[in-house]
Amino acid sequence: NPQFDGLLVMADKKSGKIDIGRGLKFIVAGPMKAELVALQKDHDKFLKDAKTKKAKAALAAIPDDSIPNLSSLVLLAEVGKKTILLTGDALGKKVLQGLELVGLLKTGGKMHVNILKMPHHGSERNVDPSFFQRITADHYVFSGNGEHGNPDRGTLQMLLDESGDNRFTINLTYPIEEIDVA
Repeated sequence: NPQFDGLLVMADKKSGKIDIGRGLKFIVAGPMKAELVALQKDHDKFLKDAKTKKAKAALAAIPDDSIPNLSSLVLLAEVGKKTILLTGDALGKKVLQGLELVGLLKTGGKMHVNILKMPHHGSERNVDPSFFQRITADHYVFSGNGEHGNPDRGTLQMLLDESGDNRFTINLTYPIEEIDVA
């Protein structure tokens, strides 16, 4: 992590733009310190379990809101006036908190991006209506492949319910007829 002097990549109040080159800039909005501390503890337990041959069972038992998911990188990429919000597997409320922490989103405020890569492939366990009320986009990217039911129909319904008259495009990274015939 040379842009972070070899330290962990995380959001904090001092987070600024990181110039990647050719006009591309990133702003880190997650994970925050608490998630990384929890990730370290979870990883230490995983390693200990691995020594007792419980690693496979421990990995299978990680729920949707697992420590690793909560520790996902959340990045706002900017090129000129174009923006892409990359959310990894983070919870929507953590995405909002991180954006507030680094000053990209006012408390209770709204923001608009050109492209929003949906949290956790569009899982309805990772977003709620307030997420769609506070972050709007021209394009919503759902990268799920149908495994684990992602994207969930509930997430798509939330997006439609909260979008009002806003025009947007839904981008799927898979042929919908192969994933959800209905």
